[in-house]
Amino acid sequence: MLSAREVAELTGWPLRTVRYRAQTGRIPAVSILNNRNRSEYAFPLATQSNEIQLKYYEQHGLTLSAPEKTALQKVKPSPVQRPLDSYTDADREKIGFWQDVVDQWMLYRSQTGKPLSELDHKFVQHMRVENPGMELSVPTLYRKKKALDQGDLDSVIDRRGKARKGKTDMPEYIKKTFLHYYLVDGGEGHAYSIAKCMEYTEKWAEKNAVNALPLPSYSSFYRIAMDVPEAVRILMREGERAYYNKASVYTRRDYESIASNDWWVGDTYTCDTLTLGPNGKPHRPYLTAWVDVRSGIFVGWYISFGGNSSQNSIYALRRGCLAYGMPNHNAYVDNGREYLTFDFGGRGHRAKKVLANGEAPFEPKTILDYMGVEMKNAIVQNSRAKLVERSFRNVKEHIMRLFPTYTGGSPEEKPEALKKALQRGDIPTDEEFIQKVDLLISGYLNYEPYYGSVPADKGKRRIDVYNEHLEHVRHVEEDVLNLMMLRTSKPKKVDREGVYLNIRGKKVWYNCPELHSLWQEKKVYLRYDPDDLSSVRVYREDGSFIMTAPRCELEAKYGATQEEIARQQQLKNKYKRVVQELAATLLPDAPPEEAAALVARMAEENLAGPTTPRKPKTVELARWDEEPMAMAVGDIDIFRMNKNSDGGYDDDEFDY
Repeated sequence: MLSAREVAELTGWPLRTVRYRAQTGRIPAVSILNNRNRSEYAFPLATQSNEIQLKYYEQHGLTLSAPEKTALQKVKPSPVQRPLDSYTDADREKIGFWQDVVDQWMLYRSQTGKPLSELDHKFVQHMRVENPGMELSVPTLYRKKKALDQGDLDSVIDRRGKARKGKTDMPEYIKKTFLHYYLVDGGEGHAYSIAKCMEYTEKWAEKNAVNALPLPSYSSFYRIAMDVPEAVRILMREGERAYYNKASVYTRRDYESIASNDWWVGDTYTCDTLTLGPNGKPHRPYLTAWVDVRSGIFVGWYISFGGNSSQNSIYALRRGCLAYGMPNHNAYVDNGREYLTFDFGGRGHRAKKVLANGEAPFEPKTILDYMGVEMKNAIVQNSRAKLVERSFRNVKEHIMRLFPTYTGGSPEEKPEALKKALQRGDIPTDEEFIQKVDLLISGYLNYEPYYGSVPADKGKRRIDVYNEHLEHVRHVEEDVLNLMMLRTSKPKKVDREGVYLNIRGKKVWYNCPELHSLWQEKKVYLRYDPDDLSSVRVYREDGSFIMTAPRCELEAKYGATQEEIARQQQLKNKYKRVVQELAATLLPDAPPEEAAALVARMAEENLAGPTTPRKPKTVELARWDEEPMAMAVGDIDIFRMNKNSDGGYDDDEFDY
């Protein structure tokens, strides 16, 4: 921005003339406030003439690039030489045509005895006869030959007017200002329309670039917006998530290198149908499933009706392990809380290094750790990487549509027959739904043709693909698998009542004489089976097993009978006897000397024993030093003292 005085020096005009022309709008200017809070004009350098701009740069010693200097000096730039393969087929055909014409012309001019001008004229007439409708002249021949000699192929194909097709005289800073509103200010979900971005650009130009007004038409800005590369447009206007899902580089998974049971992927699907619950009301089932990545078959699944939970995933995984063996290497899941729990797969990205109280978080051995399986989590909000969702789409299309209470996946898909089915009560019960889905998944979906990413397996049945590529099976006994899949509680301190589990808001207590006597006031954690709460396995905080504790029987209701109270007292006595027996193991077989006799004997031995004689370095003789009583001065008038006292005293009470 130039001041009025700088413009006056560059143009040679008087300062008053510069201000007047700015006020009347004859030269572009912007009104600003100076450091004294007064209004004055500022002049954009870019709006000045080329001569003024060059003079300004020379005065300030600024170096311009060659293209900038060429543009300001209005010197015609050298022709741009582009490689032949950068042109279209039609353009290359036209270039070859003119090359042949020029070659024929040069050969025709090689005749002797005739003037070249006459030969040129006759050659043009000859070419017009052979090519009816062809517009050719001698100047055109010279122009084409010069362009071919210089390598200016754009001029050969005559791009006059085409080079600027779709372009305007819009200044570059106006274009970039428009793109700022279109990509940056309107990015990440704002997405201003092209018309709005034009409006904002115009408002900006009214204050900062008056000479650029009026702006070009809507079509010019539309072309600018459409020229933005698609990947740039999606990233800037729609955000990173949309870019990742729509435009980012796609990593192709290599399914041929993995075997069956190498990878299992799990997720939960809210079924698109309604079933009849025990309370007589319709509700939606939930299908939690594990799918083998290599073949796409369902290896384990579990249907629930109370929402999604980590226990449903464990039930489905347990069924899959019993039917097909445990996964060999990895379990691929999303970032839901049903998987990122401390006792199933670990906290994953939700893990905290330090708790609010400064302590390290409790990280026991997880169920997947016991199974020797590593949990892999999908990138957050990356739905396209989850193979199981495509399998759930097959469940929806091939199974859910078979039920009369099919609801569809959206309000648009909701069938008209659903309302009639509900009115006539044609609703499958929970048991009927489970039985039918179990049959159709195991005997129908798993036997459908494979249409995965391995071309060699396409058309085969999925179960056959699984069996063909099954290289290793990790078989596990049911009782061992049950131990692996026990749930884990948080560390708890054993108190006088034992230790408890919090099951749906209710405390379930566990205790036994050994736990009561040996581990009271110490921290332990429990592993348990939610389907069998009759006992729990007790572990130290370091993960070592201690004991199995049964459910506590020390509980009596108000109004209990004498027999029940007596039985409770017997249990308490049993706990006491164990404590007494434990104490007995800590004591010697023969009782030692009593403490009182031991202390008395120690005193007698001390008195009878030798002592070190006293040898003080100095001895000080203490003296009695008493100060005599001070004597009263003058005679004492006893009668006067009695008279002045409160009421005086009876003389008989004094012995003079």
